[in-house]
Amino acid sequence: MLPLKALPRRLYRLAVAQPGSVGRSDRRLEDRFWVTEPDPMTGRYKVSEEGTRALTEYLRDLGVPNPERPSAVPIRLVGGLVRGEAGVYVPEDILYSGLARYTQRGRRCHSLHLRLKAPEEARADNLQPPVDGSRMADLIGEAEETVWDETVQPRRLLGRVRRPCNPLTCPHFQRGECKPEVVFRFRAPWAPFVGPWVEFRSTSYASYRGITATLLDIGSQTEGWLHDLDLWLHVTIQRTGRYYNPVVEVRYHGSSAQLADHASEVQRDWLTRWQELLRLAEEQRALRERPLPPHEERAIAAEFYPEAPAEQEPAEAAPVEASPEPAGDQVAALEAVARVRYQLERGPISDGEWRLLTRSLRTSADWQRFLADLDSPAEAEVDTEDLASAEETETAPPARPAQDEASQSPAGPVLIPPATGLDDLPTPGKFAQIVLRAMGPALLSEICREVLGRDRPGDCTPDEMEALVAATNRRWAKMAGSESGEPAGQKPLMEVR
Repeated sequence: MLPLKALPRRLYRLAVAQPGSVGRSDRRLEDRFWVTEPDPMTGRYKVSEEGTRALTEYLRDLGVPNPERPSAVPIRLVGGLVRGEAGVYVPEDILYSGLARYTQRGRRCHSLHLRLKAPEEARADNLQPPVDGSRMADLIGEAEETVWDETVQPRRLLGRVRRPCNPLTCPHFQRGECKPEVVFRFRAPWAPFVGPWVEFRSTSYASYRGITATLLDIGSQTEGWLHDLDLWLHVTIQRTGRYYNPVVEVRYHGSSAQLADHASEVQRDWLTRWQELLRLAEEQRALRERPLPPHEERAIAAEFYPEAPAEQEPAEAAPVEASPEPAGDQVAALEAVARVRYQLERGPISDGEWRLLTRSLRTSADWQRFLADLDSPAEAEVDTEDLASAEETETAPPARPAQDEASQSPAGPVLIPPATGLDDLPTPGKFAQIVLRAMGPALLSEICREVLGRDRPGDCTPDEMEALVAATNRRWAKMAGSESGEPAGQKPLMEVR
């Protein structure tokens, strides 16, 4: 028999934007809720006909006006407020808030621990201490970012790195690519069957503050008890900054005396069912800790990050684990990867941004395996399967007369055989793969800058590719002559034909 927490659970989602709308200009500004669910086929959220019908009938039975366009929805929370060193707060199992950056493929970076800035940190950011958390700029913490090696095609996952998270200095947050991530979890008395959970997701910091403030107000009347109270989730249109946006908060429809009596009655009932209460709490925690399915991540990106760039699927995954401090040559390799990756995404970067990312890359879980490939060039092989999709779209240019091979190849061992025609020239992707595996990203970038004036081969003409091959072989021959003492005319280490 399977344990209860292993059984599949249905998950609905409440939204304040019509499913299918893209961006601010395409969304209709309405103070109403939609019952949605992710569609595995399209990777987007869709209206849940079953959930919408059940909610409409439930509200109609309660006599709520206009139940087809609800601006208030009944909810039931699991758990209550928690008292810690910093005071009373809403636990993350009920209400999670953080920062996240998504691409069209899913989540790329997210905050792990955010807190209010200390007085010295606030003054360093030109803020007047003490800060109260009314703005995202008041927060600071740590983030986890997925790092890719962009020097190979398709790109390779290097690992996940930890780095400081400060909205005031983060370029992604300043450009609007990183946004607040708010997730509010509860159960629905209007659900068409027993057991489903409901999530409300938002990128509105105003909604997070509204939900938090109202839950703290309600908990102050019930000694922190929130479990199974008759609460309602309301949405209203309010001005937040330069725009009018939907803002969500929790309300109790009654007086303070009625709320206190209602909480006492609910407590007496649930204290005799404490095992069921623990089971629901474990289920809620498992729901928070579950990894999001790929189709759900794509649905979140499509709704909240419509401007996010498209990315390729990762070629492989790397585990998240601690790594020791790398040596000097390994640091140089990681620095080269950092510079190439940032220049591809943003163009030229400052030395400060480069050093910041390099420090993060030094803690990457995959740098040992990544550099192990560079340490054994004689055993490395070109993975042509990774490049098959790119090569299928290329048409072979016509062959040209053979040229004097001695005039193109250096004296000594060669890494890439000199071409005798256009058919023998490697593609830019294959060239980058060979040089990266054998010589490392630093030398790949150096050779490309020397010949092309940029860090990657990109779209090369035949003449440019010939020059890259010749420069690579000269460098390889020099390295082999100074390090291994191999005689001239050694067989190439890698065949590219």
